[in-house]
Amino acid sequence: DLQKEKVNNEKLKNQLIEFKHTNSLAKMETDILGGRLNIVTNSIKSLGDAKEAEEKYLIKMNQFREEIAEHIADRNRLEVKIADLMKDRDVLQTQLKEMNAARLKAN
Repeated sequence: DLQKEKVNNEKLKNQLIEFKHTNSLAKMETDILGGRLNIVTNSIKSLGDAKEAEEKYLIKMNQFREEIAEHIADRNRLEVKIADLMKDRDVLQTQLKEMNAARLKAN
């Protein structure tokens, strides 16, 4: 049971690392998208047709929003998974304590 607890703790650590990695990727993608938005903004200035440029800008903004929403959803799923794993760990710790107490009474 202690080994299971160690495995669960290791899983939690791995989930946390994955969560941090996902957040880092989201930040990097946000920076990249920010750069892309700057390029779009510069393109708008150079285009003569403001309406066409505005449509392109709105498309990029919508894509940016969709990507951010996906990253937020990923982060939320990971947070739920981490919370579930922590609950499982707590249950296992309680069971381990109960088993140890029962062994002590038996001896």
